[in-house]
Amino acid sequence: MRELSQPYPRQIGRRVVHDETQKQGFVVVQPGSDATHVYVLFDGADEAVPCHPGSLEYADVAA
Repeated sequence: MRELSQPYPRQIGRRVVHDETQKQGFVVVQPGSDATHVYVLFDGADEAVPCHPGSLEYADVAA
């Protein structure tokens, strides 16, 4: 399992999984290097929500 790293690589469109809720979604906004959150559009949601990168993992590398 790999956490998202800072400064954020180009993550827009990457599929991620939230550690606590196990919800999956896509990174839709890439913040500047001083931001503490990324915005994720979770499956079935109407709008993106801010998430701390430490609570997200890339879905394509999650075990």
